[in-house]
Formats: sequence, C-alpha cells, structure tokens
Amino acid sequence: MLPTLLVTKANERHHVAMVIESGDSRVYIYGLRYGDNDTTTFDGIDLRTSSSVSIGKGMQGQRRFQGMTKDLRIWKNTTRTDEDIVWGRFVEHSGPEAGLAILQK
Repeated sequence: MLPTLLVTKANERHHVAMVIESGDSRVYIYGLRYGDNDTTTFDGIDLRTSSSVSIGKGMQGQRRFQGMTKDLRIWKNTTRTDEDIVWGRFVEHSGPEAGLAILQK
C-alpha cells in the first residue's frame, strides 16, 4: 500500500507525484521518494472509466483531499525515472505529447 501523505496547512502548495506501475508504485514529494514502494501487482488502469482513477480519495472513500489541484498530469505507457520526477516538475506542458494522457491546468 502506498504511504499516507502528511497533513498540511491550508493555503500551502506542494508538489506530489505518483508513479503507478504493477509491482513498483511510488510516491514523491518535491521530487524525493516518500515512504516505501508498493509492490502490489495489477493488470492495468483504464483511464476511460471514472471508477478506475480517483484523485484525492482514499481506498475505501474514508479520506478526502480538501483543496485544489493545479497542473495535473497523467502519463500512460511512459516510464518515469526518479530523475524524470525531479526535473519534470519544472516543465510547463501545453498540449499533446507522447504518453501524456491527461493534462489539467
């Protein structure tokens, strides 16, 4: 299971990234790995159905993110290394790119 993120103060911005891969899922905060990798395996994530992807909700719906998201990116079939996460947070994306499935500004 991925780690629970820290509670933060209101009106603070944070860079959080998650790499979700079968057998090797990880969380980053400001480009640094946070907690242990999750080794759970799964067949895949279907981005076409709303039940497959949920942003800001805990596993059983018990926790809810109360805030706003900015520059939300979901990449599909694209390997993200630690270095990609560190430097990628400074990159502005504006449109279609290989592997960029969802971009919400």
